[in-house]
Amino acid sequence: MLKLVIISGFSIDLNNVFPLKGELKNWKISDSVKVYKGDELYNYIDGGAEVFMEYGFKQVASASYLDKNNNQLQVEVYEMSDSIAAYGAYTFYLNGKGKVLKEVPDGIFLDYYAVFCKSNMLVVISLSTPNDSLISTIEGLAKFISTKIPQISFAPALITGFANSGMAEGYIKFVKGNVGLGNFYKFIPGDAFKFKEGIGFTLSGTKVMILKYDSELLAISGLDETLKKMQEKNKETSFIKFKGGFSFSDYKLNQVKCMNYKNYIVILVNKSESDFDLNFEKICKVIFSIK
Repeated sequence: MLKLVIISGFSIDLNNVFPLKGELKNWKISDSVKVYKGDELYNYIDGGAEVFMEYGFKQVASASYLDKNNNQLQVEVYEMSDSIAAYGAYTFYLNGKGKVLKEVPDGIFLDYYAVFCKSNMLVVISLSTPNDSLISTIEGLAKFISTKIPQISFAPALITGFANSGMAEGYIKFVKGNVGLGNFYKFIPGDAFKFKEGIGFTLSGTKVMILKYDSELLAISGLDETLKKMQEKNKETSFIKFKGGFSFSDYKLNQVKCMNYKNYIVILVNKSESDFDLNFEKICKVIFSIK
């Protein structure tokens, strides 16, 4: 089983991770490398900056490359606060079926972009339009950049615990706050939960969200606070409170159940709650095994 290794405070000159003249065969850099730090990210990204800030953003460097056929590759290297922040932002990009990038740890190619994380760096290589013929070029470029980032890291314990269990269908998303959580399921209000970190995945058609708190006491009080907030903002919704949690039916007629286990809150969403108790039991067994 993989273990958690958090790498923070590691920094390199981001200009040095980009291939320069002649270092990427048949491609040339079309402009200089541009760097955006802190709040400058809001000027660089048209929407979506909030989730990077939530994970822990420091700076991003960006450059474009062109070949003789005017194919364009956009390369972005994000320096995050630590390896957990980088891994979380990495999972933000994981959607649909992807192809593994050769010799690039955690490297995935999905439709029109490739993404991988290493240490506290997130790397995104994107195309203007999908083009499978450029996969080998993207793999070479990703490998070049990866070698410029000397330190490695592993996925958060929540991710590895559930990945090793084989329970999750598809990718497991890692979140650090309500912006990320809202990309998996939109609660009203948007800041209904206050948690340390969490994950989201699908289990037998059920959306699963697992939120971690610093202590069991904080998880229990956090669940009570969340219920009060949601009751205030959803006057027409009937909430059912029970020992250790609450449930409700949302406007799409999904059944939503929020339950406490140790220092976690487990949330299940599906059209039917017939398998909720069985799924909750399976989830608790995995949580219990996580060190």
